[in-house]
Amino acid sequence: DVETGLGIGINTGEVIAGGIGSRDRLHYTIIGDTVNTTQRLEALTRRLIKGSGVLVGHATYTALEDLRAEYTFEPYGLHSIKGKQEKVMVYQLSPLRDVPQVEVML
Repeated sequence: DVETGLGIGINTGEVIAGGIGSRDRLHYTIIGDTVNTTQRLEALTRRLIKGSGVLVGHATYTALEDLRAEYTFEPYGLHSIKGKQEKVMVYQLSPLRDVPQVEVML
């Protein structure tokens, strides 16, 4: 048996977005501290979550202030993130509290 998992990191903040490269190899990309932190959160999923899961940074948790009651956030504490001097508060995001059950007829 091979266990597979999917890790997703979500963070909120400012980024620089745009096309880079030459005319024949133009790529759209985003860069910045927010992007780097998001990637580090995704990497943390492998250490902190068994199987699949979503980790959310404190900036996203704060930004969701009015919607927080619709989700379950399990605090995972402060974690060191490469490239940042201060530790980042991390939460595991779980599905909506009242997800409707759908019966599939085959």
